[in-house]
Amino acid sequence: MSTNLTEQGSGYLWARTLEIGSQDAYVGIGSRMPLQLVKPRLHELRRIRVVANYQFGRGASKAFPKTILITRSPNTHRIRHIYNNDELLATYRPRDGLLALSITGGQVLLQIFNAPRLRVKVVAGVEEFIKNGGNVFCKHVQDVDPELRPAEEVLVVDEKDRLLAVGRSFFNAEEMLSFKIGVAVKVRHGIES
Repeated sequence: MSTNLTEQGSGYLWARTLEIGSQDAYVGIGSRMPLQLVKPRLHELRRIRVVANYQFGRGASKAFPKTILITRSPNTHRIRHIYNNDELLATYRPRDGLLALSITGGQVLLQIFNAPRLRVKVVAGVEEFIKNGGNVFCKHVQDVDPELRPAEEVLVVDEKDRLLAVGRSFFNAEEMLSFKIGVAVKVRHGIES
């Protein structure tokens, strides 16, 4: 199967062909528009804020003011990305309807919540590795939000509570502190990656 893209106006015209034996079979043709930043509708803004409060805790909705802009999926028209001041705050995960944080979103939540909420604090000496997108291993965890559960969005911070990365936890708080091997946090974005 091959896909051919041809620029046409403000979008892209695409055609897909399926190779059957020595002949090509026509499968489909359509157009894809580039994602555009738009102001969310009132119900979309409410949904974003409710999801933020549910996922990160009461008060997280402050990270998503009325001035945010969103992009929608060209196929499903559902929210895909959330921006504030032209900086990506979070991405909607279509699999579960929750938010995946960017570095900017992590910095905003870091200012909203006091330590240790949402945080995984690492020992000194591994900061550069994590800043560059390296995963956090259990042996590097110094302190953790006691309410942290597996598969939650977390903020990885150093001993001075400075953001190093954002990612997804693999273990709960007790396991992270007691295990000596294994990945504690799968880092999505380091501040320098």
